[in-house]
Amino acid sequence: MEVEYSSRLNEVIMELLPGLHRFINPIVNRAEYNGIRLLKNHIKIIAVLDIEKSLTPGGISIRLDIQKGSLTRMLKTLLNLDLVCRTDDPDDDRKYYLSLTENGKAFFFEHKKNCDYNLNLFFNGLNDTDKNKIETGLHLLRLYFKTKGEDSEKC
Repeated sequence: MEVEYSSRLNEVIMELLPGLHRFINPIVNRAEYNGIRLLKNHIKIIAVLDIEKSLTPGGISIRLDIQKGSLTRMLKTLLNLDLVCRTDDPDDDRKYYLSLTENGKAFFFEHKKNCDYNLNLFFNGLNDTDKNKIETGLHLLRLYFKTKGEDSEKC
């Protein structure tokens, strides 16, 4: 009897996690800014703001699955480092939006360049065909996430 697709997919995802945590996370989720080591969630917040340009704390919380209490502390750090800025909503005194400052954009540009370099080194052992397959698969997964509503405030 053939294993159902969802079971095979679950198995592949579970087997992928240790490698992602061991090899990819240190490349994409470690950085320093002005001598201060940023946490992986700091970098994820900066990354999502780079993509979305402006989000409420609730939007960030949903997209990254970070509890609001933890998120508040992380945002305070990013605001104090001048990587993120806050803009109040003119129509609602309780609502505000976060976006990257020029320092935040410059930091993330350099971080992505560093990640590009290190990912190229890491994947250097693969041939171009296999690299393209991985890239295509990840792109397809990203598009599927989009159809599931990852970009909405209420996923």
